[in-house]
Amino acid sequence: MHSFTYLPRQSSENGRINEYELYLSEESDNWGTPVKTGSFKNTAAPQTIALSASRTAHYLRLKALSEVNGNGWSSAAELSMVGCLKPASGIRDVYSDDISAFPIPTDGKVNLSILSDNTYRKLNYTLLSLDGCILKQGLLEGYSGELSIDLSSVGSGLYMILLVDDQGIKYRVKVIKK
Repeated sequence: MHSFTYLPRQSSENGRINEYELYLSEESDNWGTPVKTGSFKNTAAPQTIALSASRTAHYLRLKALSEVNGNGWSSAAELSMVGCLKPASGIRDVYSDDISAFPIPTDGKVNLSILSDNTYRKLNYTLLSLDGCILKQGLLEGYSGELSIDLSSVGSGLYMILLVDDQGIKYRVKVIKK
């Protein structure tokens, strides 16, 4: 899910944003039209705006059009964005399902076994979120049947690992991180 979350001022309602415009852009000086407009509730609770997964951007702008008490200022405790930094491309090829992963779920390190009799000197790996965002990439060298990838840098959830051997054969496996 791609989303933007606004956490309003926590100590009082002064400065909480009422009406807003949210912009996403590839350029810091060309904002175009807002991707979302609306009103936030007058609450200390976080408020999330769902965004289209097809939209890419490097820059975000939240424009406060009004404040809940009609004041001429606005405030925020925290702003956060969830989404893809770099979309994956070129992964719609034919895959081999000749792979297994263990332990599932994992606390961090996941072991992968390619079940065929093949041995490869190099395997490129890509760790993807389920919506196709590239989270981690690397090269595994000297592979001969079993390998491991450290998932300690990612949060709990379901992920896809894509492996490509030096002959271009692709393997994919889903893994769960506790």
